[in-house]
This record gives sequence, structure tokens and C-alpha cells, in this order.
Amino acid sequence: MEYLEREKWSDLQRKIIKSKDVWKRTIRQIRESILVENWAEEDWKTSEEETEILKRLNLEQGMIYHQKAEQRQPTTGQSHAVYHKPPEGFIKLNFDRAAKGNPGPAGFGGVFRNNQGEVEWIYAEHGGTMSNNEEEFMAVYQGLKIAIRNGYRKIEIEGDSALLISTIRKLIQGKQWEKVVKSWRTVSIVQEIEETLKGIEYKITSHIKREGNKPADCLANWGSKESMAKVDDNWVNQAVMTRWDGLKQLIENDNYENA
Repeated sequence: MEYLEREKWSDLQRKIIKSKDVWKRTIRQIRESILVENWAEEDWKTSEEETEILKRLNLEQGMIYHQKAEQRQPTTGQSHAVYHKPPEGFIKLNFDRAAKGNPGPAGFGGVFRNNQGEVEWIYAEHGGTMSNNEEEFMAVYQGLKIAIRNGYRKIEIEGDSALLISTIRKLIQGKQWEKVVKSWRTVSIVQEIEETLKGIEYKITSHIKREGNKPADCLANWGSKESMAKVDDNWVNQAVMTRWDGLKQLIENDNYENA
């Protein structure tokens, strides 16, 4: 009888230990999948909603920094500081993001140019509250959707985010999104990008330094300033508007560099 009681007590202890272990793993997974960004440039603070989650779970805000951020991943291929026209038959999409906090009010935008350096289409939009990487992914995702809608089937995708360009290259090479995404914030958008890329016949990627991506940066900044800001239009229609005088100058500067 005493032996059976000891066995029952041992079973109970094992169950208690097991439940504690499960809880520890659960807390760790919450921190890693909800609160932690493993991207080098994602030095973000919690939003109001995330702070409330922390309070309800009785976690301290400092716990989100328990993991060391990964080093910036280098991109394969050459990175350049000056805009270059795309190959013949291709349309180049330059995209960028702008933010007032991380996460914070965000904007994104992009510009399509042909192999003569002529602008064909521009887009920009206010994205609400996003992290830096969310904005970058949203910028390229919207650009890819516009490319398919406009019938652009040969695309060069160019941006100044080394991490994002590296991610897109891996998707183009056939890697599954599960193998390339490391942030809970960007899981769904990376899945959408993976699917959208299938609708483009030929695609190449290139990384450009920030100083060579100024027209896209101009559009993203415009999108970040007003909650109702949005443009998605042929450049012929938009070029006559004085609000784009600064953008026109940046495009002319790019063409001067290419002359």
C-alpha cells in the first residue's frame, strides 16, 4: 500500500514538473514568435497593444530583448550606389519604405522605369502602424501586384534593404517561405510575395544603396505623412502635378548619372 502511494506521488511530481516545463516552453515561444524580431535593423519598441500583452502575461518589457539580434545578412551579387537602367525588355521596380517609429506610422512607395530610364508608373500609400521590415515587404508586394496588373512580365526588383533583397532571391530560387522568414510580423506578407512572384515570367533582383534609391524614398516619405495618402497611376497623368516637382528632379538626376 505504501509502495503504491509513493508511486502515485512520484507520478504527480512528474506531471507537475512536466507542466512547468510546458509553461516555460510556451512563454519562450510567445517571446520568440510575438515579441522578438531577429532582424538586425529591427531595433523596435513595443506598441501599445504589445505592451498590454506583456502586462496580461505578467512579463516585463525588457524580456523582448532576451535574444541577440542576428547580424545583417550580406546579399550575393554586386551592390551599387547609382541607379542603372534595366536590361532591354525589362521594367525596373525600385521600392522603399519610410517610418516615424519602429513600429510606427509608415509609408511605402515605388517607381517603375523602362530600359530607357523613362518612368511608366508610380505608387505610394500610407500603411498605418508597421515595423520597418513590414513596410519594405509591403512596398515590394504592392509593386509586384501592380506589375502583374499592368502586364509587366519581365521585372528587375531593386531596393536598398539587403535583407529583403536576399529574401526575394531565395524565394525566386525556389526556397519555401518557411525557410526564409524569421519574423511573425512578416509571415503572411512573405507568403503573398511568394505566390505573386509566380505570376511574373522573368525576374531578377539587385541591391542598391540608399543614395541610388531616392525616387522610391521620396514616394515612401510622401505616403508616410498623411493617413489618406495614396497614388497608383501612370506617370504621364501625375507628372503635371506640382506636388511631384521634387520627385521629377530626382528622376532627372538619375537619368543624368546614366547619360
